[in-house]
Amino acid sequence: MARPDTVKAALPPLDNIFSYETPEGVELRLEPAGPMVRGLAWLTDLSIRSLAYLFLAVTLLWWGGVGKGLFLLALFCIEWLYPVFFEALTGATPGKRFLGLEVVRENGAPLDWTGAFLRNLLRAADFLPLFNALGLLTMLVHPKLQRLGDIAAGTLVVYRQEGLAQERIPEHPPAPSPRPLAPAEQRLILDYCARSAQLPPQRAAELAALVPALTRSKRPEQTLWALGNQLLRGGKPGASIPL
Repeated sequence: MARPDTVKAALPPLDNIFSYETPEGVELRLEPAGPMVRGLAWLTDLSIRSLAYLFLAVTLLWWGGVGKGLFLLALFCIEWLYPVFFEALTGATPGKRFLGLEVVRENGAPLDWTGAFLRNLLRAADFLPLFNALGLLTMLVHPKLQRLGDIAAGTLVVYRQEGLAQERIPEHPPAPSPRPLAPAEQRLILDYCARSAQLPPQRAAELAALVPALTRSKRPEQTLWALGNQLLRGGKPGASIPL
């Protein structure tokens, strides 16, 4: 008879949401977007580009041969650099942003220029043999709904997490920890800092004093605030954290 944990491990996932824990102990939940919503985002971007093409055609084609050459150059740049530019700078093209999507690395990190360029360079392969058929097929069979460009660049198209609650830790000069902290300890410190403002001062001090190895001071809650600001966003005081 199979062990319960073995049976549990063999069960397929109930959804396609993936969780990653950052070095700071913050858990990211990524929900990949499916072909339908990505197709709508692509049509939205196509409409935006088509308007730009129409404007450029009306403006440049009056200039004869020079205007035609400039139009073809602009056509090439918009078609290939439009998604790279927006995804590298903002994480999403206007169409994706309108549909609530963004492009991230597989570990949840923001997309960089290299990843944006590579995933869009392979759009030509995804288009084969016609109308993105290969890209659609790849998404349908891939557990993370990635097309060829996403697989090569190590990227995911996911739903934006703007709806997640955002709390702020109290502003305090950052200070390093007296000893290395495990991810779980970092997470506990950030959780405490985010919620300490909602507690009575006596209760906040009482909870902070439960970790004397880190808070050997007359104001233990301030010690944890200093550690929290050091852990979060490179020590920027008062930064917000996703919970």
